[in-house]
Amino acid sequence: MYPLRRIIIIILTLLPWALHAQHRVDQPEILLVQLSTEQNRRTMLQRSTNPKLLEQLNRDMSAIYRVIRNDFRDHFTFCPVYYFLDTDLVAVRAGQYINVILDSAGHTVYPSAIDGKNVLIAVYGYAHHQMPPIGHIRDKDGAHSFDTRKGRRWVVYDTNMDQVAYTPVQTTTRGDKWRPGADKRWYYRSPRFDIEYHPCAADLAATLYDLAPR
Repeated sequence: MYPLRRIIIIILTLLPWALHAQHRVDQPEILLVQLSTEQNRRTMLQRSTNPKLLEQLNRDMSAIYRVIRNDFRDHFTFCPVYYFLDTDLVAVRAGQYINVILDSAGHTVYPSAIDGKNVLIAVYGYAHHQMPPIGHIRDKDGAHSFDTRKGRRWVVYDTNMDQVAYTPVQTTTRGDKWRPGADKRWYYRSPRFDIEYHPCAADLAATLYDLAPR
């Protein structure tokens, strides 16, 4: 058995990492959900000689926006939710909400609904601990060592973009048989690109409730 002193040292060593990964979350008045525009991919496809690929991307993004809004509308109960495009992140962080914030129907929301309220930002992607270190050497196939099959998840940030919470891992279906009976209201997978969404708004609500003060 480890001596007590060694156990205490191990706990004190790991504690800062654990606190950095998940913080106590004071209940916000608003959650702002970021919707990806796939801007880099879009720019590349606009230079392509195959316009059907850009058409497919447009269909994908329209579908992704729809299922994300459906998921939050049907499964998220922690606080009110609004949306914005990732191209407007700088404006959102600065509290500039004019013609930026959208409701669950995709309509522009008046800034007065958000102004002066405590907000958190939710991004569908990878938590910090999933990402490879800066300057990490790629393998022979050009991939980083972290396994993207672990899947994307909702990651929550404050307006300084400091990570405060994240949901459990969402396993990808790419390369596997599509989940039987998947409800298309909340699931989507592109037939062409590595673009997909699994419903995890309920997981996000549960995570935030767990981290909120009681």
